[in-house]
Amino acid sequence: KLPVSIFDQRLIRDGHLAKLKNLGVEIHARSVFLQGLLLMNPASIPDHFAPLRDHFRRFEAFLQTRDLSRIQGALLFAAQQPELDTVLVGVCSAEQLGNILNALRTLPQDKVDMARFAWSDERYLNPSNWQV
Repeated sequence: KLPVSIFDQRLIRDGHLAKLKNLGVEIHARSVFLQGLLLMNPASIPDHFAPLRDHFRRFEAFLQTRDLSRIQGALLFAAQQPELDTVLVGVCSAEQLGNILNALRTLPQDKVDMARFAWSDERYLNPSNWQV
């Protein structure tokens, strides 16, 4: 299980996902919602992420231009990664599971370049570094 999300593209950018796939490794992505952070309204993100508020707003604007929900945007990114065999998500309720399943059913099929949303700062990518 490896962390992969629209904001955490490190393993894609450095080629590790492709290398693992070429070795025949089955890759399971976790943290596609970045511990729920990607599903939050940009105005309500914790202060720890204040330096990235503009980044969140750009992501939100992108979603609006494509008529996508936050869940759809996060899942679309994962669905477009050919190296991923499985995407693991956590849910706290049947309603959340239903929302995820509905989002999956309505994902666009066209390829969307989301490389511009990648972060590189470990303080924001690794939840153990979060000061929330």
